[in-house]
Amino acid sequence: MQGELLQLFPTPVGKLKGRAPTDKENHAINKYLKDLRQNKGNKITDHKNILDDVDLADLKAEITSMVNQFFDMVYRPVEPVELYITTSWGNIATRGEYHHEHFHFNSLLSGTYYILADPTDSIVFKKNARDHLPLLTYYRENEANPFNSPSYTLYVEQYDIALFPSTLAHLVDPLERDGARISISFNTYAKGNFGSPDSLTQLTLR
Repeated sequence: MQGELLQLFPTPVGKLKGRAPTDKENHAINKYLKDLRQNKGNKITDHKNILDDVDLADLKAEITSMVNQFFDMVYRPVEPVELYITTSWGNIATRGEYHHEHFHFNSLLSGTYYILADPTDSIVFKKNARDHLPLLTYYRENEANPFNSPSYTLYVEQYDIALFPSTLAHLVDPLERDGARISISFNTYAKGNFGSPDSLTQLTLR
């Protein structure tokens, strides 16, 4: 075939390398992991702002900095924009447990910081229905590509941080190993100037 095959409007997903929590931070995190409730397929902390703990201030600042670097690198805003963490909660899964497919309302970018993970652990992102062909086709064996795949599996390791648009549907498959997968998830929103008065789209968020 002569011509070009273009990949238009890709979805930005980041896999960044964080750091190990300090002893003080581990103590603070474990405090919240003792107070859990059952989710649909795993367990989550009752407390939904655990990164606001004073003992986690440095960790929160570092994650927030990474979020803002990612946002600036991808979206290149003309006006200064600052993303900040709005909610944060812990997740625990043991053998057979999973996280149901979902996306996040009232958030711009969402993320997960993996405190305890194995190289076989992953998060699965699902393609939006509007990006599928209206007729279902199956791709040939070993010939998956960004155009024909309905999902993408991102493998993660301990201390990785996954960042993605909050509207991107995602899930976690059942854990097939012994031990636990422990993570902190978070949502973000923004401060700054958006749009412009000339296009009647100016919006200032403080």
